[in-house]
Amino acid sequence: MGSIQFKFNDEKTAEAIIYLAQHIPQSTVMALAKLLYFADKTSLENYGYSITGDTYFAMQHGPVPSAAYDMMKAARDSDVYGFHVQYEKHIIPDRDANFNKFSKADKECLDRVIAAYGNYPVWQLRELSHDEAWEKAWANAGDSRSVRIAMEDIIATVDEDGDLLEYLQETHKPERYADR
Repeated sequence: MGSIQFKFNDEKTAEAIIYLAQHIPQSTVMALAKLLYFADKTSLENYGYSITGDTYFAMQHGPVPSAAYDMMKAARDSDVYGFHVQYEKHIIPDRDANFNKFSKADKECLDRVIAAYGNYPVWQLRELSHDEAWEKAWANAGDSRSVRIAMEDIIATVDEDGDLLEYLQETHKPERYADR
């Protein structure tokens, strides 16, 4: 599996979920999972980092941000993250997003994703998320219901000349995060 890893930021992810849910008409778990994927890809393409730092898994309905999905599942029974899940699938913000957790670049990427995809029906988001990175991982899933998508493969979907991938391979080696 790939060597590029980002550190997951649960506070920033919770705020991104709240912000997205406040700005899209269909704030379902599936829709937000896809929008987080698009936001992380947008941030990778434009700024060279992932907003959430999450690890994505290929599942039947597309890429799923593993830790963010766990947060959304936990929100079915708790409002600890500033949002809750209603009727098993709708994300309901309990407060406004805290912009102090975002950089200007983070907010710009989230706003770009909202503008580009925010009004799409969830099944269209599902189809759009089935990109080359998802296809490559899903093809290797076998009998598994989920398989990790290598960050290198996600980056390859937005990095035509390979410069970003080369840079990130050099600067984001796993040992840099071993002591965190």
